[in-house]
Amino acid sequence: MEAGLWTPVLSGVAIAPELRWKRNLIPYIDSFGTLFNLESMHEWEVANLLDKHSVTWSRPIPFRLSDGRTYQPDFYLNDYDVYIDPKAKWKGSDGRTYQRYHLQQSQIEKIKQFESEYQTRCVILWADDKRSHTIDGIIEQITAGGEIGETQGI
Repeated sequence: MEAGLWTPVLSGVAIAPELRWKRNLIPYIDSFGTLFNLESMHEWEVANLLDKHSVTWSRPIPFRLSDGRTYQPDFYLNDYDVYIDPKAKWKGSDGRTYQRYHLQQSQIEKIKQFESEYQTRCVILWADDKRSHTIDGIIEQITAGGEIGETQGI
């Protein structure tokens, strides 16, 4: 199958029945031809931007952390040797924006632990950050540097 650029059914592009969306899972094929599911529209948008601009990426396998937990970044950008993890914020019933503190905080802690233990970088692309919706913004964030263990966007 051809890599990437799976367009949502709602835009009128037909998707083979075996690849139709289920719940929040969006079928996608990475730069190496591996089929997997994205879990949000923000992940889908990032994958499409990377494909459109010929940025080679893959969906990494889960990493085992020293405390027994696992962490799986959403994307590994081969040419930049960096992991990226799109994250969404949400609005509470009071209309205020939260970062899913109860869920996101443990994810952020795992990302920091992952960076430290594997001596690598993982850049968080927040959905409400305009830079996370353009290829130039994504490249700006991943090339911004920062020491290992200093997760970008937190």
